[in-house]
Amino acid sequence: MLAIDLVKDKNTREPIDPQLGYAYAIAEAARRYGAIVRPVGTKIILSPPLVIQRPDLDRIVDALDQAFKQTPIIELTFDKTGIRHEHAHAPLYRRMRC
Repeated sequence: MLAIDLVKDKNTREPIDPQLGYAYAIAEAARRYGAIVRPVGTKIILSPPLVIQRPDLDRIVDALDQAFKQTPIIELTFDKTGIRHEHAHAPLYRRMRC
């Protein structure tokens, strides 16, 4: 089993706000590209078989890569009057190969 921890800041490792549903959005997008992953709070859980082959690993990595590229991060802010504002921006991540 492997987990991808979704954080706001890589240096402080502050987690994203789980209420925004970003992990669920990533998991849903990854499924559309053929990877079965599970969102849990601020993490994406992968449970590949122990005898997985390289082409299957590449398929999972490619699906997650596409999911991260197409799913914007939504940040919530509140102004002084308490009005909620949503800001979408592209995630910053580094693709890694196994």
